[in-house]
Amino acid sequence: MSYSATSAPARRSLLVTLLGWMVILGSAALSVISFFSFLMILAGSYGTQNTELSGFLLIVVAPPASCVAGIGLLRRWRWSWVYLVAGLLLAIGWQVVEGMRPAKPAVTTTVLPSGVKSTVYHSGSQFSAPLTAVLGGLLVFALTPGVRREFGISRKSLPPPVPNASEAPKAETTARDRERGWRVGHRGRDCLFYEELHGGAWQRLDISGEMLTGRAHHVIYFPTAKAWSQMPEWARDRREEIVARIKSEFREPDYEYADDVDVTTVPAGAVVAHHVNGATSAGQKGGLLGMLLALLAVVAFMGWQAKDGFEKGQIRLPVAKGGLRRTVVREAEPALFWTCMGIHLVVGGGSLGLAVWLAAQGLKTRRPGGLR
Repeated sequence: MSYSATSAPARRSLLVTLLGWMVILGSAALSVISFFSFLMILAGSYGTQNTELSGFLLIVVAPPASCVAGIGLLRRWRWSWVYLVAGLLLAIGWQVVEGMRPAKPAVTTTVLPSGVKSTVYHSGSQFSAPLTAVLGGLLVFALTPGVRREFGISRKSLPPPVPNASEAPKAETTARDRERGWRVGHRGRDCLFYEELHGGAWQRLDISGEMLTGRAHHVIYFPTAKAWSQMPEWARDRREEIVARIKSEFREPDYEYADDVDVTTVPAGAVVAHHVNGATSAGQKGGLLGMLLALLAVVAFMGWQAKDGFEKGQIRLPVAKGGLRRTVVREAEPALFWTCMGIHLVVGGGSLGLAVWLAAQGLKTRRPGGLR
């Protein structure tokens, strides 16, 4: 059977995985700064005596905690989803506060009681409309029912799980199936089957599916009514009944369903080649290519920065706050210089690894028969 596009659950699962890798790479790079900042605080370095608890949590604690949370996103740990949502809410709230803050002049000069003029340079508001929109989009995505189901978080009440026919003991399954006259099971890694007992022989329908990496470990594709009309005569007018039977055995949240999928049916008994992951739409190919180009651009930029810094002996301090950006000279600040070099190399290397992984996933979907 062939599909017009890759399934929505599979795309959602891939996006969650990609988000997890982005969190890991970004927080790993910032964790280098966290480590040296923590050492400076322990040593009582100049400028750290007035460190506040909020600043300590943001600079020292948050990056390594986010790195662990990124691993949790890959493993679909429930607490990592809570951490992600809480972090996005805090970031959006901070952006809103920054946007509402009255604008200050870039430079403020005051005269102290001693008669000395004091000049203060303000970095300005940190509000960014594009960043707020991206954070809001990620929050909406994280709160969608499908993503919550991947982490086992859903308000929907579910019936108690029952063992699937394919997982029950063989003798018990045979007796039970013969008594009711039908059975279901897995065929290979992705696909499933439905069989009915007619005239002492089992008649089979092959149902396509796809293995997922989230809370639901499989998605089941049910053909459209038009495609179902090409099924064998014994099943042709019983679509709702058969679909209900399959759902009664393969239940949520361990399984998801995609109804009315446009598939090409084949006669009963024919050998079916399932290409669940093989058919990728032009839009998905373009999106994958865009991600690869963006990651390769990051690799090229970070590599160029590291090469130029090594040759010239100076590199820009990679911080978001404009007032803290400056050039770090190797002879004057060797520790900070090599820390900056390490950050560039970690971000560049991580982006390269993620690009290679995405390319490998794309190549797998182009192989005959898809992923098996």
